[in-house]
Amino acid sequence: MNFWQPAAGFYIGDTVQGNTYLLEKNGWPYHSSDDLHGQVLAYRLGFGDLLPRRQMQLHQQYILRDLDTEWGLQFDDYSKQNWLMSDHSHASLLLRWNEDGGWDTSLRQIRYWREQKREMTKNTAVIDTNTGNYGLL
Repeated sequence: MNFWQPAAGFYIGDTVQGNTYLLEKNGWPYHSSDDLHGQVLAYRLGFGDLLPRRQMQLHQQYILRDLDTEWGLQFDDYSKQNWLMSDHSHASLLLRWNEDGGWDTSLRQIRYWREQKREMTKNTAVIDTNTGNYGLL
């Protein structure tokens, strides 16, 4: 099974049984803003690129177009929730690759917590992008 979707420019972040994707949206394979978190960990452990860099860059560009909200990146199209970790993973990858905009989603998420919620937290949080309500994990 090839998880790279060249026509769309993203990796499938789905579980497959046989040849059937378990999560799909209108027949479109599942993806999330945290699909490449393993690459962030690999860099932290001293490994290089685990996948072709250009494909990872295209994947993150697709994620930004598809899952960006006023509060940063939502995790996926199903949950409609933002994870702080998704924004930080995205920022880590873009900064590692010396790409513009690396801080943008993380800064939006931080500004939301500081200006809207009037708090900062070291805990991982989930934000409902429909209501703006949040919960700590």
